[in-house]
Amino acid sequence: MSKGQRPTESRVMAETRRHRRAATVANPRGHGKRRAVEFVAYLQFELKRINLQARLVWGTNNDKPDDPKLKDVDPQVKEKLRGVFKWKNYFEVNRQDFTVTATGPKKVKMSDLCEVQVQNLGNSSVELKLYGQGKMVVRKTQKIKAGELLVLAGDDKNDTAWFVVLSLLEKPAHSP
Repeated sequence: MSKGQRPTESRVMAETRRHRRAATVANPRGHGKRRAVEFVAYLQFELKRINLQARLVWGTNNDKPDDPKLKDVDPQVKEKLRGVFKWKNYFEVNRQDFTVTATGPKKVKMSDLCEVQVQNLGNSSVELKLYGQGKMVVRKTQKIKAGELLVLAGDDKNDTAWFVVLSLLEKPAHSP
């Protein structure tokens, strides 16, 4: 609003998702007097961003195949998976860094058959949906904390399994 203009309403409402803030604007017709009011308001809504890393991991009791795309998983991830699941070998198939804002869910393609969708619910909570071959196999809502791993799992053929391991990143992910 430029100088000298009056608002069309006596109340201005700004809204983002579940947060509302109202700013009262002087009514120029109040008490039959003209009032000169200069008012500058700066409303800033920071979209909470969560920077995540997703890893597609394959679990098997077999030795590592000759596929150069497969890498050994980090020792921290390996110990976490071995403490819960039965397989002795875990190989990283893909790794994706991404950012999720409060504006809507983010879908990340981990492979031709696997996608993960993450929605920021605020207050460090996320809703996760894991898709295998186009079908949702896991839906989970959980808080995510620094230094912890979130593991989503699905069965595979030949007594193997695949996992999507999510963790917080300290630095922002580069969005394509």
